[in-house]
Amino acid sequence: MTTEKKEKAPNYSEEQVKAISAIGNAQKFKTFEEQKAAIEKLAEQWTGAKTPRQILAKLQNLAKTSNGKIVYHKKVYVPKQGGDVTPIKKSELVQHIAELLGVEEETINSLESATKNVLLMLVGALEKGKELPFETE
Repeated sequence: MTTEKKEKAPNYSEEQVKAISAIGNAQKFKTFEEQKAAIEKLAEQWTGAKTPRQILAKLQNLAKTSNGKIVYHKKVYVPKQGGDVTPIKKSELVQHIAELLGVEEETINSLESATKNVLLMLVGALEKGKELPFETE
């Protein structure tokens, strides 16, 4: 009794892969929103064959394996407070506070359990030069 493995049919036809690659190769798409609009248009053309999310996932996969030939524009990160602020880790804030206080980071690493807003208030107060109600070593 031999078991033969059936060759799995590809999820995307060659024409579909070429169409998705064309979106990644196109120089006219400079933002995530522009690429997403083109992907949604492609999904409408394929009616029921693939969803926009499936096409987007395929574009991401093609971009990873194409050595830069296919470009996928990531969605721009927008913080909860709004604006174009890049995210900062609490550990980086604690490190900055240690520098401002002139102490080693290990002595205040328990500050990482504080909320980010509290850490940002501390950084703001220390950068303004407000004196602390206690002495630091």
